Amino acid sequence: MQAMVQDELGQNIPNPKPNPAYDNFLEAGEMRLQVLEASTASLKTTIGSSNKNCEITPRAPRIVELQLSRIEPPQMTMRWNPPLNTNGPLTNYTLLWGVKNESIRKEQIDPTQLEWVSDFLDDDTVHELKLYAVNDVGFSDPAIRTFTTPKRETIVPPNVTVNRVRRDNATMMQIRWGPPLHPVRGYFILYRKFDWFYRGRWQVKEINDPTALSSEIIANDPGRSYIVVVRGKAVRRKSSLFEQPYQI
Repeated sequence: MQAMVQDELGQNIPNPKPNPAYDNFLEAGEMRLQVLEASTASLKTTIGSSNKNCEITPRAPRIVELQLSRIEPPQMTMRWNPPLNTNGPLTNYTLLWGVKNESIRKEQIDPTQLEWVSDFLDDDTVHELKLYAVNDVGFSDPAIRTFTTPKRETIVPPNVTVNRVRRDNATMMQIRWGPPLHPVRGYFILYRKFDWFYRGRWQVKEINDPTALSSEIIANDPGRSYIVVVRGKAVRRKSSLFEQPYQI
């Protein structure tokens, strides 16, 4: 690059003597401009790629509603609308959920299904749910909701025992318990296979006889351990059992 040099009066000096320091300064400045232009172009390319990626993953599910659908033992039902833009067919909805700040369970839901019913839940507990829409590219942002189960009287019968017996070519779990301290209108028994990682769901057997002190349940997988919970159904006056659905 040719440098133009002026004297003290502002007059141009024709054919100035080479000034290596000045010329090198100008060349370095020109180089920095070229690098800046290249960096700007690279930044635009990166932003464009990021925007494109955002456009091909689904939007989040909409109008997610939670409702207490069973009071004893508690269950909730979640319903939602599809994303405004799925950017291609959805492969599934993925739900991460569990007691808040504790272990998380993962469930996949058919993309044509817009309703999900929970496992049986603990009383008076805050649960957190994160629902994602999924296509071939990836996951949407989650729709995050929390749900608190109602507080109610819990009746735990004393002296619960579980023994296995063979009967009619089947292995049965023979469950016994003592009379509870409070009157009941029956019992329910929750049971599931034991897993180190919580994957299965509880099953329930309801007993409407308040005088019952035992029951039998078939062990479909005799080689596995089972968790068994017995609860009494409290006697109480009739009241509104269901919360109104809410949406966020």
